[in-house]
Parts: sequence; C-alpha cells; structure tokens
Amino acid sequence: MSFELGEIVVTRKLFDKMKADVDFRKEVYASLDKYKSGDWGDISEKGKRQNRLNIKEGERGYYGTYNISERIWITTKNDRSKTIIMLYEEERTMWRYCV
Repeated sequence: MSFELGEIVVTRKLFDKMKADVDFRKEVYASLDKYKSGDWGDISEKGKRQNRLNIKEGERGYYGTYNISERIWITTKNDRSKTIIMLYEEERTMWRYCV
C-alpha cells in the first residue's frame, strides 16, 4: 500500500517525551514505520476499512493509534500535506489541525 504522508511533525509534548526517553523515541519511530506500511495499529476494523477507502478515494485523511509505553495517535491531513504524531491525550485538542 502506498500513500502520501506530507511533512511529518510531532507535537511539543510528544517531542519532549521523545527527547527524554530513548526507548519511547524508538517506539514512536517503529510506530511510524508501521503506519507508513498501512498497519494502522490499534483501531477498529471499521476504521481500517475507512482508512483504505480514504487512501483510494483521496478525499479524506487517515489515522492510526499505537499502544506503546504511552498511547500515540498518528494522523494524516485530508490534503496529504502533513502527518502529525501526538500523544493520544492530545488528540481531542489537535483535531483542528487535521482537516
């Protein structure tokens, strides 16, 4: 499966945690590798189907969640210009950046 990610950015809170914890940083990179390969992590089957459809149709973004030492959220904007990686707890406040 091939799809666009655009610019890859992380939130300040995630960056600080990655900077302080080498093992967590490695987990985040491994999760991004999974995401890039179409492994959406810990989302529902319905969410996985929707991601595949969104990639095929090209009109909506896609996302994945990964339960590593702290749960993270990776989401690609609708226009494919940016992929944002954040702590899952930040998702509710960050959604506006993903439309």
